[in-house]
This record gives sequence, C-alpha cells and structure tokens, in this order.
Amino acid sequence: MSAKVRTFLEHQMNTCTRHAGDYSTMASLYERRNWHQLTDYLEMFMKKDDHAQNELIELYQNFIRDFETKLNLLTLTKLAKRIATQYSVADGITFFTDFINKIKADKGAHIFVTAILGLLFLRVPEPQNILKARDYMEHAQEELEGVAGLDPVVCAEFYKLCTEFSKIKGDQEQFFAMGMQFLHFADLHEYTTEVQTGLALDMALCALIHPNIYNFGEFMAHPISKRLLETSSLSWIHTLLTAFNSGDMAAFEAVLASDVQRNEQLARNVAAMRQKISILALMQLVFKRPAQDHCLSFADIATATARNVDEVETLVMKALSLGLVKGTIDEVAQQVEISWIKPRVLDSAQIDTLIARLVEWKKTIGQTLVFVENETTEFHAKNF
Repeated sequence: MSAKVRTFLEHQMNTCTRHAGDYSTMASLYERRNWHQLTDYLEMFMKKDDHAQNELIELYQNFIRDFETKLNLLTLTKLAKRIATQYSVADGITFFTDFINKIKADKGAHIFVTAILGLLFLRVPEPQNILKARDYMEHAQEELEGVAGLDPVVCAEFYKLCTEFSKIKGDQEQFFAMGMQFLHFADLHEYTTEVQTGLALDMALCALIHPNIYNFGEFMAHPISKRLLETSSLSWIHTLLTAFNSGDMAAFEAVLASDVQRNEQLARNVAAMRQKISILALMQLVFKRPAQDHCLSFADIATATARNVDEVETLVMKALSLGLVKGTIDEVAQQVEISWIKPRVLDSAQIDTLIARLVEWKKTIGQTLVFVENETTEFHAKNF
C-alpha cells in the first residue's frame, strides 16, 4: 500500500466516524489485492446516501486511482458515474472528458460515458449544449449499431439520453418511443421515486395527447405507470389511461367531468383526446366481436364511440388512414366491414376476451370436425 493511500484511509477512518468501518474494510481488501471484492464493496458504499460533500471525489482521487487499471472498465465507469454526482455540471463534463480516454478499450464503457456526457450537457439546455448533446447521442448510436450483448446499464443510459433530448426538442412521439426503450433496460431502483413519477407523468401525457400514439398497453403494464396510481394528485391520470387503453367512453367522460381541469395540457386537448378514445373504442368494439362477425353497423359504432351516426364515417376513415384498422365502408348500407386491426399490447381484461374467443374457436372447430366425420362415413366405408 502506497504512503498516499495509507494516509488517506487512516485520515478517513479517524475523521469520518460514521464510515470508519467501511474505510477499514476497503484497506483490508486493498492490502489482500482482492480487487473484485473491493469493487463490489465500493459499489455498495457509493449507494449510501449519507456521504459528506466531496467524499466520493476524494475517495476516487486518493484511493481508486491507485488501482483503477486493475478494474473491469465498465465497472469502473459505473463507479465514476456515482462519483460524478458530487461534481457540478461543468466539473462533471471536465471529469468525464478526461475519463473517457481511460476506458476507450471497452466499447460498452465508451458508449456509457458518451451518453453520460450528452446528459450532462442537457442539464444546462442552452442551444450550444443541446447541439453538443446531439453529437454525443449520434456518436453513441453509431457505436451501438451492430453490437450485441451489452450490459443493460449501457443501453439504459443511451436511451435516457435519447429520451431527454426528445423531451427538450418537443418531439412527443419520439420521447414516448425512447422512454419505452429506456424502461426496457433501466433498473428503476437506481432512480428516486420523484424521478420515476416525473417520467411516468410525462409519458402518460404523451400517450393521451399525441395523435399517433395508440399502443400504450406496454407502458400500462410497466411498474412505473403505478407511480401515478400511488400519487394521490395523479391517480386520476392513471384512471384516464385505463379508460383509453380499454376504449371506455363512459370512464373517459367521468374523468373529464371531474378532473381534467387539474392539468392544463390535458384541458387544452380535450377535443383531440375525445377523437382518440373514440378510435380506441372502435378498435375495442372490433376486438370483442367474433372473427366471423366484423361487419359493424353505423349505429353500433355510434353507440360504442359516443358519436352521432353522421360522424361515424369520418371516424372510421381516420382509423383507416392511421393504419389502425383495415376494411371497407358501405355508405349506402351504413355498414363497415373490418378485416384487420393493428395488434396492441393487451391488458388482463383484453387477454380474458381473447381466451374466451379461443375457447369458442376450439369449440367451433370440434363441431366442424364431428360434422365432417359424420358426413364422410359412407365415403370411407366404400373406399377402405
């Protein structure tokens, strides 16, 4: 153990009494050269929330630097990310601009740091910083192409950058898509409840308002959506999402009457939301019908979507233009023949409906088989 390291650890054990045992363990692992165990211990230590100001920075400068070349580069980068939480944005950028040269031999670690740098620039979203963040995002994307088997934390950091960039640029559709990718890779335990709730709210608003987002069952199935339900002031938005996902017009109108004015963004987009849930109600109506019975009258559609009959044709044409359904409209007979609906992630109630349809289909197939066997008995007797 070098004199610098020994002096630092002894100083921390004497002055940082709440963590004296931790520094003693670090010293022991260092002396035995148990680098893997020491790395694990450092990860655990850095997750604590009672560090003194600059404590992690000093730990890196006076201890970790001494043996960082012996560590797995991606693991070292994970430690660096936690250390950097004690830096200002400007100092964090300086730190990682230098640090990236230490880990460039590991593709995953290099992508990770590239994404971190992009996110740091976005924390001060001035025009020149947004451009720099975009450059880092594009570099990370180029490195990701054709690479498989990366640690999920690398992908999560990249998609977090894409999500934040899309939000700042005001691209709601891209924000929602990148947010779902982020949630696919992210470990939510790494993020505070406040951060999770903020992301859940932003994604919910996109799902409800954006005219091209109709498949948000996957978001509803993700644990992060429950943060809305667990927050008393936002639980009504979860109820609204549930209504949209199931095409429930009555539930939508109920929330509209009681709560929608609590959110200015939703209140400004009531007309757009009503058209959107009307289309989802149409899709739900088709989904519930047997496969051989997808011929819908204008009157049935009007009832399911809470629209006037003279509005049905326009509504169906909108659904057709969005590629959500395929079919034909018979204006004279006032009927719509639906041949296909766009697949969506189903909730438990919709899965139950699908199961019931499969059971009915099995029953029909069985009846057909018995009929064929009975009708072909004489044929089999003559030929065999």
